[in-house]
Amino acid sequence: MKIYRRGKKGLFCLRLWIPEHYREIEPRRDLFLTLRTTDEAEAHRRAVETRDGIFADLDRRLSARLATEGTAAHYDRIRDIATAHGHHYKTSEQIAEGPIEDLISRVLTLKKTDPKAESKETTAALLGGVEPPKVMISTLFAEYEKIATEEIAGKTPDAIRRWRNPRLKAAANFVKAVGDRPVLDITRDEALDFRGWWLDRLTDPEEAAGSPGTANKDMIHLGGMIGKLCRFKRWTDPRVFAGLALKEKSGRAIPPFDNEWIAATLMCENPIPELDREALDVLLVMVNTGARPSEIHGLTAEDIRLDTPIPFIDINDKHRTLKTEASKRKIPLWGVALEAMKRRPDGFPTYRGRDLWSTITNRTIRNTGLFPTPDHRAYSLRHSFEDRMIAEEIPERIAADMMGHTIRRERYGKGASLEKKLEVIQRIAITPTR
Repeated sequence: MKIYRRGKKGLFCLRLWIPEHYREIEPRRDLFLTLRTTDEAEAHRRAVETRDGIFADLDRRLSARLATEGTAAHYDRIRDIATAHGHHYKTSEQIAEGPIEDLISRVLTLKKTDPKAESKETTAALLGGVEPPKVMISTLFAEYEKIATEEIAGKTPDAIRRWRNPRLKAAANFVKAVGDRPVLDITRDEALDFRGWWLDRLTDPEEAAGSPGTANKDMIHLGGMIGKLCRFKRWTDPRVFAGLALKEKSGRAIPPFDNEWIAATLMCENPIPELDREALDVLLVMVNTGARPSEIHGLTAEDIRLDTPIPFIDINDKHRTLKTEASKRKIPLWGVALEAMKRRPDGFPTYRGRDLWSTITNRTIRNTGLFPTPDHRAYSLRHSFEDRMIAEEIPERIAADMMGHTIRRERYGKGASLEKKLEVIQRIAITPTR
């Protein structure tokens, strides 16, 4: 607090700083109060009485506000009080198990606190009188979402939906299998019960519950949400899901298309008539750019540059989240890719920001029987593009710049120019047979 005078002979006044842990009930950071006296000694006496009265009132209001113990807000407030007194919050058990010097320091800090301003919350904050809140599995995602804002920054609404749903499903499956439990009370046995629940579903022919990878994703999402919440809340992570992954069968690699298949199927008079023309143009852009489908149908009009000496598409993160930083790149347009983009100068509005293209395109081509094998899919065009670069012995750095791949060594310089990339595309491009 600070006592000062208004003018040379004016009344004495008090400036009182309000500690951070009172902010929820008193938003002002400091109070300016008149002490109604011109006598300096009397001003000091009144200042102490005023300060003690204000802090006593704040403590009463705070105690009433904190009546609901066990909530996350209560725990956070107690932790803030400990920090304001120069200590990290620890439970009484953690303090008892720690070095004696830490306990002595906390007791001495508490003794230095003004007895009239001291509250039971200060004692609890310094000596560990509050247990971490009981966040339930059923509310885990809601708490996690509050601290995971950077994970959805820049994502489209559809991408956010795809980010949310598997995490919500993982929590719902755990509640279904084991029951709703406080996050920090989950035992290793209960985690094993959840694993066993998934094993039963996977081995029951009537369940058709997916694959071991589906079960592993549930455990990965649960462990990830709990771990991040514990780090941000400074709780001890129980890590009960660590090392419980089910063994997965080796996945089959997506095979590339033969150049002959691409030419005969996509460069004919009326390619795949069952597929809508917008989806088809995404395929044609893939043929001679090697870009990911989502990168193509996520393009906006400003990303499509047809008015330059070398037409190109600019894959950037202005409107969407990219797979990696290396995915940012400019790819020249040539041949069927250029023709397709001239038909779509504003991009692909039907598929932009929506997870539809792959499902529709793969299902349509598969139903027509055009895929060479059951393992082929539309994404195989990207693999074909890379194989053609390998066949032409394109340098690794230029190939990575074309594909948007991360390279293991340090990336120096600006990378390949548009002119150089165009030379590569012209060497490996597939042209119509007609």
